[in-house]
Amino acid sequence: MSRPSPCVAENEPTDRILYQSSRLTIANFRVAPPSPRFRRPDPISNQIVVFPRAAVRLAPASEGTTEEVVDPTVVTLYRQGQSYRRRPIDESPDRCDWFSLPPEAFRELLGGHMESTFDRFVLSCPISVYTAQRRIVRYLEETPSSQVDPREVEEATLATLRRLFAGAISGRAGVAAGAAWLVRKAKGRLAEATAPRGLEELALELGCSVGYLCRAFRSVTGETLHAWRTRRRLALALEALETSSLSGVALDHGFSSHSHFTEVFHRWVGTTPSAYRQSVTRLPRLQGAAVL
Repeated sequence: MSRPSPCVAENEPTDRILYQSSRLTIANFRVAPPSPRFRRPDPISNQIVVFPRAAVRLAPASEGTTEEVVDPTVVTLYRQGQSYRRRPIDESPDRCDWFSLPPEAFRELLGGHMESTFDRFVLSCPISVYTAQRRIVRYLEETPSSQVDPREVEEATLATLRRLFAGAISGRAGVAAGAAWLVRKAKGRLAEATAPRGLEELALELGCSVGYLCRAFRSVTGETLHAWRTRRRLALALEALETSSLSGVALDHGFSSHSHFTEVFHRWVGTTPSAYRQSVTRLPRLQGAAVL
């Protein structure tokens, strides 16, 4: 197990390894738009699961692929050697956490669905999974290497990925191309700093009615637009909780008050914001843990 701390220029791509064994690598990644490699990244060196912490536009580099808005509501899946293209939103850096496993570990998790799951490139990320992986990462960031328990880290990681893939294997039926295009446009607009606050304004910009937008969103994603926006706000709020006041986090992320934020957070995450903040550097305890 190792945790090097590379020293690189601010705008150069940075992988910071938090945990490494023969079975698992966990790392942070950051790259800013001024770097030439922001838009022309190197091919992926391993099979990885990526948890975005910021919004960017991303697509596999192969011809004819569709660009997706990736943010903390999704994970992206990469095969070894895969290349992709990336575009910024609001000129913000790309920040993410990634988990790399051997192919046989992914086959164990996905069985005969491995190829079809990785073909999808983007999967929806439940807030319980996003919360669990953030706790794994924060535990590794804050715990001295000598005190990290490899077995516990690998059990927590495997349980988190099992929960992620459990909903993905069943998949969703094909949806109309027009609805999928509309949802991609809506997600991209909502990721921008100047995003409209109301659905009426968003629908007007997209040239459709609010009702059609909501129906299209549910048919493509399997959840309501309101639920998706709530999940996105909560995922973005998790990181801010570590350094900011609860009232400040609530208002900055679209909640009307501290009490409203606490109520929604508890309903979705299963604990209060204060309790989450106190436990964020402890590994999650999930069902389905097993050694990699």
